[in-house]
Amino acid sequence: MLLNTDNGSPLAQLDQALIQPSKVQSQLTDLNVEDVGSQAGSSPTTRVFQGGNYRDLHGFLEIESGSQVLYAGDHIFGDILRSKKTLGWRTLLIVPELESELRTLSRKEIRDKMHLFQTLHQTRESLEDSIQRIDWALCQQKEKLSREARKKLMRQVIEFSDERDQCRSVQGNELRVYHETFHPIWGQIMLTGYQSSRFAHQVQQFACLYTSHVGNLGGYSPEKIYRSKADFMPHFDNSNS
Repeated sequence: MLLNTDNGSPLAQLDQALIQPSKVQSQLTDLNVEDVGSQAGSSPTTRVFQGGNYRDLHGFLEIESGSQVLYAGDHIFGDILRSKKTLGWRTLLIVPELESELRTLSRKEIRDKMHLFQTLHQTRESLEDSIQRIDWALCQQKEKLSREARKKLMRQVIEFSDERDQCRSVQGNELRVYHETFHPIWGQIMLTGYQSSRFAHQVQQFACLYTSHVGNLGGYSPEKIYRSKADFMPHFDNSNS
């Protein structure tokens, strides 16, 4: 039987249902770790820690630093933030929604739509730059330009503005359809429009790793070193294109 080392109430074994308190009391041990291999049909070295506190856990695992623990949880504050800030543990955030999102992202129509967004964004920026340059020319060289030249530039401003507004409308409609593909109300979990969502910022700030299911770690060695992707400044996009 497992015993809560914080002097709390006894804890039922993980594979048992309700246990009467009188029966629990007679099975208490002075440890908070129990072999469950014989019950679960796995190796006898399998150990389960339940209740207790982090000092006991560190002692059982014979570790000296919290950074040697990888803690998995699905709550950004209750699991990830508290364990990282208070104990210094490495953290793995479980985001079940990622599984369906990754399947959606792999679809060809979604990849094509992302390419369309990039094209529309570049077109809109080019039009806005042209409008601003003409406005600046009209403002700074108003006295030097002839009446016909000013009218021509103003017509260009109106033409470019109409194209920009049309581009903006297409962007908005396509973006709405894109997000509804992931979820009819919330859209893509890590994005708000084109920008990272607040949840995405919290994941980047507090979680060392994130995945859709803790079982995904089964494909990697316990000794694996996880490295983050390289960070790039905005000007690298232009230099590598």
